Amino acid sequence: MATGVERGQAYREKVRDLNVTVVGLARSGVAACQLLIELGARVSATDAKPMEELSPSVRELGRIGVTLFLGGHPKEALYRSELVVVSPGVRSDLLLLGEARNRGIAVISEVELAWRV
Repeated sequence: MATGVERGQAYREKVRDLNVTVVGLARSGVAACQLLIELGARVSATDAKPMEELSPSVRELGRIGVTLFLGGHPKEALYRSELVVVSPGVRSDLLLLGEARNRGIAVISEVELAWRV
């Protein structure tokens, strides 16, 4: 069945050097950030909670090169973004996601990211 959607090696190559914003930093959001970094993407991430309320693994993301926007979802998190990856716990009507769509930035779920990679 042909889907017309890039997957596998072709998608992994496409992600390399892409500016990606991950929205939501619970366990799966942290894992998405780590995967994207491993694939060579430039990653920023945002969560409504401040650092003190997030897992210690979020602090590690900053050490591996993820730019963090915590305590809210500012529009600055979309700076240069070419792809937005959304965690399952994030509301689909979040203003930041609407802003991304208005800018023509592709918005996909973490599940779709996993399927494509």
